[in-house]
Amino acid sequence: MNEYMLATGIAVFAIGFGLRIYQKMNKQWKEAMADGEISLEEALALVSSAQQIIEEIETLPSLSKMKSMKKAELVSLCEKHGVDSEGTKAVLLEKLKGMA
Repeated sequence: MNEYMLATGIAVFAIGFGLRIYQKMNKQWKEAMADGEISLEEALALVSSAQQIIEEIETLPSLSKMKSMKKAELVSLCEKHGVDSEGTKAVLLEKLKGMA
């Protein structure tokens, strides 16, 4: 039962994270394409947003470092990266591990 719940939680996280990225980028894309063209400034803004998303993902500490963190630190890390911060330390680790 616990493995099923964990797998479900990870799947829900992945869908939520993907949706968050899609919503952010889709909104900017629609704004950029409102006049049917993308200017250099708009293209650079889209690239900048994509780079920020990549940096968010890349700035996760190593798994061994996260394992040594206190639950409050993991909660803060989850919130920083837009991950659901509910659950035990083990659940939070699995959610964050799914981002790496």
